[in-house]
Amino acid sequence: MGAMNFSAQGSITVRRLRTGDVINLSMNTNGIALWQGYDPTGLGSVSPNWNTAANQPTRTPVMRSAKGKTVVMDDAKWYYNDSLIAWGSTTYEADSKTYYVSSNHNGAFAWIPTTGEIRIIKNLASATNTWNDELRFECKAVVDNVGYDMSQVLTIEIVKGGSSSYYATLVADSQLLTLDSPSTTVRGELHLGAADVQNFWIKVLNNESGFIGNAVKATSHSPFYQATKSITRADISGMAMLTAYFYLEDPGVNTNAQPVAKASVKLTDAGDQFDVQLRITSANTEVSDGNPVTVQAYVVKMSDNSEYSLTGKNPTWSLKVMNVQNWTALASSSTDTITVSTTHTDRNGEMYDVEVTADVAWTE
Repeated sequence: MGAMNFSAQGSITVRRLRTGDVINLSMNTNGIALWQGYDPTGLGSVSPNWNTAANQPTRTPVMRSAKGKTVVMDDAKWYYNDSLIAWGSTTYEADSKTYYVSSNHNGAFAWIPTTGEIRIIKNLASATNTWNDELRFECKAVVDNVGYDMSQVLTIEIVKGGSSSYYATLVADSQLLTLDSPSTTVRGELHLGAADVQNFWIKVLNNESGFIGNAVKATSHSPFYQATKSITRADISGMAMLTAYFYLEDPGVNTNAQPVAKASVKLTDAGDQFDVQLRITSANTEVSDGNPVTVQAYVVKMSDNSEYSLTGKNPTWSLKVMNVQNWTALASSSTDTITVSTTHTDRNGEMYDVEVTADVAWTE
């Protein structure tokens, strides 16, 4: 076996069941980013308008057993900014589906209980809400009558208008590739403050193996222009972090073109032999003053869910603490361990979450 590369990032929850199985939790999308801009100079206008059905983002939890067993979702819950969303009896119709509307949070959310799909049906950005919001999904995954708690956190990016900075988003229709579903589409959007940009290109980089194909140009899509690219299992290995570079001119024509923004998304190839996972090894799991968090990466052999030893295989590790606002590295490590502190999370008087990514290559 020659040198093999793998990558992982901590945004998708992977849990081990007592059955020896591995459950992947990911989110399917309708291609609309969790992004909304508020422009105080435009009579308080919000874009996109989530009161309009065609502009509303959805997220659908998908769970898959590594052994191909049936996974049953039980006790599913959604939280908005750590507050449990309660569901009433009022219904909402969209995309030939029937949703139940939340009885709290001003009826801003709707869901389908049987699938866990959530839909944002009202604007969240406003004069009093110009900072990021958070959605958190929790459920119990049941396989062979054995259950395990699953969760995933989604950030709703809210941007205040009047800014001169570009902001990009990247979403995947599905984050999970399998033998039966070997491809997905990633969708990039570019914004300038609270306004959308229509004329732009993206190049998609697999952070471990290089750029995937040529740049693609944005085309008309609701609610914003999107640049889309198909990604297959051949383009990734294990868990791969894909980063889209956004340009205002075609970088294939002008080789001196410089990107104005970057955004990333993680994809998982559930059919791969190996996986790279991350665990917190410090006593504290959240960063605070004087309390850093230590993260360690390790390799799992997917066939039997065992931790795979790289002893004697000369592994080359690359761990990074990433600023998710512009997807740049705040710190790096050439070992399987990295520490995150307030030096990385606190910037310009604000406190931010960060992502830790991990890549490893070895030879057998």
